[in-house]
Amino acid sequence: MSKIERVSFDVFGTLLFRRIAEPSRRLALLAGQGEAGRQWSRRRMEAEHALARSKGPDLYSLDEIYIQLGASSPSPQEEMDLEEKLCFPVTEGRLLLTAARRRGERVIFASDMYLPGKFIRKLLEKHGLWQEGDRLFVSHEHGVAKHRGLFQKICKELSVRPEHIEHTGDNLRSDVLVPQSLGIRAVHFRVTERSRYEIEWMQKGGEEGAAMADALRAARLQFPERLDDRGKILWETACDVAAPLFVAYVGWLGREARKLGLERLYFVSRDGLIFKKIYDFLFGQERKFPRSHYLYGSRQAWSCVRAAFLLEEDIEAMVQTTTSLTLRQFYGRCGWSTPPSVQLPWNQLPPQDDEPLRAEQIDQLKGFMRTGELRERVKAQGQRLLKEAREFLQQEGLGAGSYGVVDLGWYGNLQAFLEKILPQNPPAAGFYLDLKKKPDSAKQVKRNAFLPFGRFQGIRGSVATTLLEILAAAPHGTVLGYESQGHRREAILAGQPSGTGPEETAWIHHDAVLRSAEELKRQGILDKISVPPEGDAAMLTNLQALIDHPSAGEATAYGQVHFISRQEGGGETEFAPFLSWSQALVMIWKGFWSREALWPQACIRRSRGCAKLVLWLRFMVTACKEKAVFFCRAIWGRP
Repeated sequence: MSKIERVSFDVFGTLLFRRIAEPSRRLALLAGQGEAGRQWSRRRMEAEHALARSKGPDLYSLDEIYIQLGASSPSPQEEMDLEEKLCFPVTEGRLLLTAARRRGERVIFASDMYLPGKFIRKLLEKHGLWQEGDRLFVSHEHGVAKHRGLFQKICKELSVRPEHIEHTGDNLRSDVLVPQSLGIRAVHFRVTERSRYEIEWMQKGGEEGAAMADALRAARLQFPERLDDRGKILWETACDVAAPLFVAYVGWLGREARKLGLERLYFVSRDGLIFKKIYDFLFGQERKFPRSHYLYGSRQAWSCVRAAFLLEEDIEAMVQTTTSLTLRQFYGRCGWSTPPSVQLPWNQLPPQDDEPLRAEQIDQLKGFMRTGELRERVKAQGQRLLKEAREFLQQEGLGAGSYGVVDLGWYGNLQAFLEKILPQNPPAAGFYLDLKKKPDSAKQVKRNAFLPFGRFQGIRGSVATTLLEILAAAPHGTVLGYESQGHRREAILAGQPSGTGPEETAWIHHDAVLRSAEELKRQGILDKISVPPEGDAAMLTNLQALIDHPSAGEATAYGQVHFISRQEGGGETEFAPFLSWSQALVMIWKGFWSREALWPQACIRRSRGCAKLVLWLRFMVTACKEKAVFFCRAIWGRP
């Protein structure tokens, strides 16, 4: 293989990109909004097309376009000012350029472009892409385009053989096929192509869909350079899937809270942290909107109300089982870190602390909680924890004035706990991305959900729940309770989990969503997406596409997350593990259900051979069963 002496890079589409991709929309900004801007944009493009026909593609300058255009209000300088405002560096292109410089290779920039070479160099310098000694070749200044002889001219002028050049660019013809035909090693740069999620927004149509697609792509292409391959996938998914949904949700709740006249909004940890950041970005400078506060809380910290009152419904909730229930998990729900010294009159040999309880043992445990020493100990512990929680909440300002709480979802339990902890002045409203149950009483009308009810059901609903919790996770552990520190109470946070927990990569999701919000603001469409999505809105279609058809990279990046539910006493579970043949066979009778919903499509995507086939067959059985259940419920009208 020949030694590479020079590396050549395309500029626009590889190293630099525009925030508004479509020329007509971009140029319309020069002449103002409305029909006048659109008409001028059409005239400007017609002038360029006329020059392309007469002189040849990419062989005309910006000044020549404006001469062809005739008398015009915007000037060439104004268009260059707009280009400078809209252009941003592509991180992946920058990394390739930096790697080439580290290898000691000399750099060439080659561009089929009507903009002046001095201006293009200015853009490269502005974004730190130009170094002394670099060379720039612009098609109209050299009289030839890349597909018509520019590469030959580069080789001649620099006295370098084609096989000693490597060129990187995004255009298949001019950046790949043409240089390859000359013996130049070519790399097709496809990073700037629209993702499938951005294409979905484009298919929505209109300026709003195009603006959304442009904003999300701009955010996606500007990932931090320090990210590894997995980090890039997390960043891209957060930009394309999480950001539109989260920004729309926060925009909606902010306006709803203002309508209700609320003074404060409490964003409950851990899911609430990303929503608070978005809220502060959208409304932090506007006095007409409620003030935002981050509130350390959790079901584990506030479910003490169940133990404190121990009504029949509380007993049922405290022994509710998902996949299994052990005594150690039950003690955790009661607020005990170590088993209490209580002698329980079991009918048979007492179960071990970590042994799954059988149905008859759970029934007997319910009996212990209705009468006897265990009931009194549970209630006493619950009352103590309730007092600590109430003191912390009042210290944070809850229980006074008009305020609301914000959470991801799914059943409004946190709000219900607050209503019991602070009965004198509970939250005036609660805001949720999704609620799995419709309000069933006048009291529950205060629970407001953004997403339409029932969009994701069955195992798909469980996957959506877990995936959204991972995307919205904060970089700290779950709140376990509260402790005294001087004259204040502070939250007790669980330690970081082992393995790959959502806390470890939360900063990637947060930064990506906020970068997307900034790009949406630049596009001027924040207000247009802050309404509840209806039907097959692109944001929900994209979430469904991620769930049902993850790429191999997405399945691996999110599938290997170790998800933990401490509130229900759950253990650490890999979201969508790579399964061997023997593990896949277990799914035949076990299915995909567990407390932390396994992601069948990602398991299938990650597995190989017979394991992939077994998992696919098992998922089809699950899906058919779910469809039959939904069909029967629809026929007989059962909820």
